Amino acid sequence: MTAAEPAAARRFLDPHFRWRSHEVSRMEAFADAVFGLVVALLFLQTKVPENLLELKAAMLSLLPFAVSFVLLTMVWVEHHQFNRRYGLRDKATFFGNLWLLFLVLVYAYPLKFLFTLLFVAWIAPIGDLTIDRMGVGQEQLGMQQLMVFYGVGAGAIYATFALLYRHALCRGDDLGLDAVERHLTVTSVIECCVLVTFSLLSIALALCDQPSWSGMIYCGIGPTMAVVGSRRGRQVTALVNARGA
Repeated sequence: MTAAEPAAARRFLDPHFRWRSHEVSRMEAFADAVFGLVVALLFLQTKVPENLLELKAAMLSLLPFAVSFVLLTMVWVEHHQFNRRYGLRDKATFFGNLWLLFLVLVYAYPLKFLFTLLFVAWIAPIGDLTIDRMGVGQEQLGMQQLMVFYGVGAGAIYATFALLYRHALCRGDDLGLDAVERHLTVTSVIECCVLVTFSLLSIALALCDQPSWSGMIYCGIGPTMAVVGSRRGRQVTALVNARGA
């Protein structure tokens, strides 16, 4: 860590990586605007409640919104971390960021619709929003196609992240990445590939007319990430200790 680097500002998210960017670039400002717009549109698409029944429906709708918000926040944090770590301003990173933001815009509404549908189907209707009403048009677009669309969106986002991290690794000598930072970059590539793999498995199950299993397969992400994080974490601890020696 250099003396000029504000350690406290980066310690929470990335304690072992020397961040190479500390100023908000125009691309990051644009990304923040896109993420803010997406969250606002997902939250503010319903009118202000005018009675108790509408208030109850609004409160229930917060639950699928919260899940969508968490998943979008994960993408935002990943994007923030990537830009802070490497500070790349080359053409590949520029167009990779634009493609990523496009995917977020396309992915947002199907994301919330999916979790709203699951909430209505498994827990309770949201006001007059019932499973029958949400199923209108299922002859043209059923649960199978919805899961495929969701898997394609999620897989494309994290495949883009994997390529961005791979690009940063290729620029490792120019960036002056040390052994710890290269290890953490490879770990990020592996974690993104895990998410892409589960998205592909979900798509395959949906195409095999197993939409329920297509959704349940995502429950395996947590245990898989825990195994990857545990193994890679032990290795990075050894590297950090060697760096400090």
